[in-house]
Amino acid sequence: MLARLAAKRLLEIRQAPSQASRSFSTALNYHLDSPDNKPDLPWEFSEANKSKVKEILSYYPSNYKQSAVIPLLDLAQQQHGGWLPVSAMNAVAKVIEVAPIRVYEVATFYSMFNRAKVGKYHLLVCGTTPCMIRGSREIESALLDHLGVKRGEVTKDGLFSVGEMECMGCCVNAPMITVADYSNGSEGYTYNYFEDVTPEKVVDIVEKLRKGEKPPHGTQNPKRIKCGPEGGNKTLLGEPKPPQQHGPCELAFLERGRKTVGKFVNWLYEVKEILSYYPSNYKQSAVIPLLDLAQQQHGGWLPVSAMNAVAKVIEVAPIRVYEVATFYSMFNRAKVGKYHLLVCGTTPCMIRGSRDIESALLDHLGVKRGEVTKDGLFSVGEMECMGCCVNAPMITVADYSNGSEGYTYNYFEDVTPEKVVEIVEKLRKGEKPPHGTQNPKRIKCGPEGGNKTLLGEPKPPQFRDLDAC
Repeated sequence: MLARLAAKRLLEIRQAPSQASRSFSTALNYHLDSPDNKPDLPWEFSEANKSKVKEILSYYPSNYKQSAVIPLLDLAQQQHGGWLPVSAMNAVAKVIEVAPIRVYEVATFYSMFNRAKVGKYHLLVCGTTPCMIRGSREIESALLDHLGVKRGEVTKDGLFSVGEMECMGCCVNAPMITVADYSNGSEGYTYNYFEDVTPEKVVDIVEKLRKGEKPPHGTQNPKRIKCGPEGGNKTLLGEPKPPQQHGPCELAFLERGRKTVGKFVNWLYEVKEILSYYPSNYKQSAVIPLLDLAQQQHGGWLPVSAMNAVAKVIEVAPIRVYEVATFYSMFNRAKVGKYHLLVCGTTPCMIRGSRDIESALLDHLGVKRGEVTKDGLFSVGEMECMGCCVNAPMITVADYSNGSEGYTYNYFEDVTPEKVVEIVEKLRKGEKPPHGTQNPKRIKCGPEGGNKTLLGEPKPPQFRDLDAC
């Protein structure tokens, strides 16, 4: 039965109109022959690229040449004007001595490989959240309207096509586009970012490319330099100040801190356990878990004397420990409350109201971010991504009220301004409010009201004729 259904579906695919198929072929996991894309068409690397093939293969052991599949496919795509016909994939398979299906698997998995024709200038619009918030959809609409095409189509003159790309990794310059320039083959191939764009600016870029010009890439905002702030830096304008010398006040602090060192020795069995995870000649690798243990023990923050104690344990200069403690935001170098409340400030939580959550906490506690309440119980900070965006917004409560023995670090998800105030008051009374989602209609990260799909066992995959590949 399954075989008949699969054969029927395959026949429908083969009989589908060729133009429609090609328009969407980059989203399909099968191949359809067309006059310019079929296995029996000859294809080989150019003489110039054959030397590049040898260079690429030289980076891999001879018995692992199949690991070169991605750079070879990229080179083939550059040579073929920005897309990969099946004959080019077969040529790559021959070079790395694998079955063609192994190359097809890679080419159909990665969105960087185009399996339908693209324009000589392939324009990719970043569609990730920061760019979307800053107007990437308007950027894409401006391009499509100006060029008179839909996403994935090529202009009649063959010059332009428009696609979408997920994160280009330059969110501070959102919104942005990338221009993959295949107009001169692999020899002249370029891949440039155009940042801080507007609908008018992308149209201007297109027209310059149409004239054969090379518009300057990078930020398109004349008031910015690269990813610097608009108008230039207002802070960090000179060399950083050296650390202060210890005066009488600091020496008194260090004297008090020696008690911390003494307490740290009392936890020697935990220190020994941590060190046991590392080779004896690499004990410095234990610096982060040891700093974390010291911070738990010292009520949620690290005095300089605790850092010195860690340096002594792992036998390194204290500056090596200071470097780590000042780099990672998980380490607090000033006092925090016994309950340190961290609000997630990443984009999904921000969209869902994290700023209102933080304001509710600060107003209720009567402090500013980084300050501690007069009773020493609470402080509020910010944390970048807690990794549970589906339950946004959320906070974390680091509970140092019982030292490292009773230390807990719990997520409270799907919170509201009212809910976080309620959590604070329960902690103030010494209660332990239930962590996890605070939405009674959800179970963990499941949908509100319960699952509506995937209620049974998944169906087995349909029969597929590999010859169709």
